[in-house]
Amino acid sequence: MWPNAGGLGTVSDMPRPDRRLWFGLVLLALLLLTQEVALRLIFPVPEALHFNRLLYSDLHVTPELASRPRVAHREFIWASDPDGVESRHRLNLYGFRDRTWSLAPDPERMRLMMVGDSFVEGFTAAEDETLPRQFERISRAAGRELEVMNLGVAAAGIPQYLRLIRDAAPLFHPRQILLVIYANDLPAPDFDPSLPWGLRDGPEPEYSRTFKPRLIHVLDRLLRGEPVPRSFVENPVSFLAPVPDPSNPWSHREFAERFSPVVSAPIIEAMAAGRFNPHVVNEDWFYRRHLQQPADPEPFLAGLRDFLDADQIGLFVIYLPSRGQISDEYGRFQSEYSVSRTVASIQGPEFQIHAAALHHSCERLDLPFLDLTPALREREAVGERLFWNYDEHLKPDGYALVARLIHEWWSARD
Repeated sequence: MWPNAGGLGTVSDMPRPDRRLWFGLVLLALLLLTQEVALRLIFPVPEALHFNRLLYSDLHVTPELASRPRVAHREFIWASDPDGVESRHRLNLYGFRDRTWSLAPDPERMRLMMVGDSFVEGFTAAEDETLPRQFERISRAAGRELEVMNLGVAAAGIPQYLRLIRDAAPLFHPRQILLVIYANDLPAPDFDPSLPWGLRDGPEPEYSRTFKPRLIHVLDRLLRGEPVPRSFVENPVSFLAPVPDPSNPWSHREFAERFSPVVSAPIIEAMAAGRFNPHVVNEDWFYRRHLQQPADPEPFLAGLRDFLDADQIGLFVIYLPSRGQISDEYGRFQSEYSVSRTVASIQGPEFQIHAAALHHSCERLDLPFLDLTPALREREAVGERLFWNYDEHLKPDGYALVARLIHEWWSARD
């Protein structure tokens, strides 16, 4: 033992830390760690905080889906009672009907993006029946592993597609983009890259921080009035709001008075309940007028091609016709919610000018282009019904055929 110098006392005489204090600190650390782990499991955070489906949709839908600037992790229902069909859509953290996405592509799989409207999203289809999932399966059976991201947004059009690609491509780094243009997407507005829906001035990137406490993140979203995504899915809601919600046109007296004589009573009942799309009222008249409007898609296709070329991303363009363009058989069902027909058929060349314009523009721009109209007409001509009688979307066999046609065409050009 060292001598007691200056009366400082021995080591054994010095005060010891209170064991209860140490125990309390260790317990507090364990509680905080357990809380952080639990919160991260319950409240997942996407890698890119600024990217979300509702930025690319102008559709007014159920308030539970659209009342906030960002979609929480949800599940919604799309139904067509006249057809006896219903599909449930589970949304990922970005609000899209797909699995969880990583910003970094899997080095073992080629990443593609399929962009389009409700046909890409897969309305009336099960999760594994959507075009992206079937495209993956077909490719896997052929010996090639792909990751095909589902960037379908119901009721989106050319302006929304451009904004979506502008923001998604730099985030997720796909090798190629398959752009599915539906019959009601053209003509597009005049293209100007500086417009809000153009290809410049995207949102400022905002990424999640790995070491930011999850409780702080949750409180921050709550204080900003934003929904907090949860790992568990809440009760599914209807995509279409029932009457008396103002987003349902049957809630408005003027609309009801005008179209009640045109639409059959069972159809009105389903539309008012949010169980059949109320926005297809007078659909037959709309397509007869819309499909004859001249279109020049070359400006926006050229802008999109040049934008993607900067990152060496390939662009493939597909045209998906409406059911009336491939068969007259659907007209008798449309007549239950449309005014009387003024033209016997919309299969004539005067109603196919949008596909012709896309073909001409893609040829000039050296872009691969597929018009699905001839192949779908051929199948309908032998008695196959690829679309539902009342709902405008494809049946499961229709989605399967379209996925196979696109894959055969794409694989021959990739």
